[in-house]
Parts: sequence; structure tokens; C-alpha cells
Amino acid sequence: MSNVTFKVEGPLFKEETIKMGAKQALNDIGLLGVGLVQKELVPNHGFLTGNLYRSISFALQGDDQVTIDSGKSKFGTNVVYADYIERGAGTRGGGNYRMFETAFKEITSGNTMGELTEKVIARELEGNRLRGLGL
Repeated sequence: MSNVTFKVEGPLFKEETIKMGAKQALNDIGLLGVGLVQKELVPNHGFLTGNLYRSISFALQGDDQVTIDSGKSKFGTNVVYADYIERGAGTRGGGNYRMFETAFKEITSGNTMGELTEKVIARELEGNRLRGLGL
């Protein structure tokens, strides 16, 4: 025999189970991203009234993407001056704090996303959700 075929079966490998785990992992990545952006917003570094800080939010986009923004997912529109704080855009100078860029780099550097996904899968396997599927 010149080939071997492995077939995986059972509730763990059903599409909805994988989607559930992926969605939870994206949710955790969104929460992490919000926290990392907010961590960059401190007095004299993008934080004045707290409006932008409170507006940082995330939304899941389909089954495979999460967007972290400055209010669009929470209020329907981004805080108008968020780009100015992020990139120093505009004629007044200032800003350029790169809080979204910093969060993106931290999440995508190393294996942060892989580690978060691994934790979620382990949590799902040990949790009640999969016990209900007979595991």
C-alpha cells in the first residue's frame, strides 16, 4: 500500500464546533486589542477627556476577522479625531501616538494569536459546551 488516509470523525471535527472555537478566539483577540489600544491612551499621550478611550471597541466580521476601532462598532461611527491622535494627521501637528499600530504589532508579533487560539480550544475541550456534544 503506497498511501495512508486518516479520517477524523466526531463532534470535535464538525464545522460548527470549529467555528465556535474560532469565534471565541477572535472575541478574545478583540478584547486584547481593545485593552492594548486603551493602554496607550494615558494623560499627555492621547487621553484628555476619556471620550476616545471609552470609544475603543471591536466587532467580529464574519467567521474569520475581528476589527478594533474607535467607536464604529459600538456607536456606528468612529471618533472624528481618532486618526489625528493615531497618526498626527491634520494641520495642527501633535498626535502620532500610534496606539492602534502598537496594538496590531503586539498581537501579530511572535505567536500571540496562536497562543490565544490554543487556550480557547483547550478551554472549549474542558468546558461544558463540548460535554454536551458527548465528549
